[in-house]
Amino acid sequence: MQVGALNLGAQQIRRALGELGTEHTYALPSGDELTLAEGDLVRVRTNDYRSRRGTGPDILNGYRGVITSIRSDRSVEAPPSASRTTPAPPPPPG
Repeated sequence: MQVGALNLGAQQIRRALGELGTEHTYALPSGDELTLAEGDLVRVRTNDYRSRRGTGPDILNGYRGVITSIRSDRSVEAPPSASRTTPAPPPPPG
């Protein structure tokens, strides 16, 4: 089974349980789509050395975080766990 199908199934279950908030579907360069929602657990796969640009702390490959907001400009906030371990999910919205 494909990872995308597993993720979609998990999102459907979590949405039915009221664990996810606002969602947005993003077009990927490959032509595929990725749907993210507030409450989703994400893992960074590329280093972003923000400290070198003076824009904040580095975000490193392997960091995990829970999406806390999807803004109107479609940017996502998912504060990383400094330990690179899976943080506890936030309480359900509402």
